[in-house]
Amino acid sequence: MKPWRMFDADGHIRELESDVFEYLPESYRRRREALLYFPLLPHHGWHRQAIDRPGHSFLIPTLSDWQEALEKGNLEAAVLYPTRFMHIGQIGMPEYAIDLCRAYNDYLHDRFLDSTYLTCYTTLE
Repeated sequence: MKPWRMFDADGHIRELESDVFEYLPESYRRRREALLYFPLLPHHGWHRQAIDRPGHSFLIPTLSDWQEALEKGNLEAAVLYPTRFMHIGQIGMPEYAIDLCRAYNDYLHDRFLDSTYLTCYTTLE
């Protein structure tokens, strides 16, 4: 029998809009103050940090945080999902949605892809 291969199937990026904003085209970046005054994305109405929960911490994980978590948990890999950007599909302006999706993908690439450590799995044996 093969040993178990364990995966974290619900990891979250916890991205900051201001970080992703830097990857938008110049036409947006030159209007930074006006654009960041409002949320870049529609919001679902839940503010998960509004309730004080003693002992609960909030971390915006980096690549090294994820690497450490995988090692500590003896996990082979993690599937990472957007947190704030999970609502990107609700943007009603197609051109802006495309630009923001590209910015988000570039942000993820620069922040989390390290080909010496992370691997894309196409099949599981």
